[in-house]
Amino acid sequence: MMSIVISGPAVEPVTREDMKTHLGADGVDGPQDDLIAGLVKAPRFTESGSPGRAR
Repeated sequence: MMSIVISGPAVEPVTREDMKTHLGADGVDGPQDDLIAGLVKAPRFTESGSPGRAR
């Protein structure tokens, strides 16, 4: 049976600031902020689109 996500989480489990610290980019603001924000969300979208995996 396929799951359908009606709405995403209210907040991401990892913040952009936490990810920037992990990547060593804390204290730096710029165009990479959008990329980092995308990296925070990407695993959730990737897992949601994997057919045949337990959820």
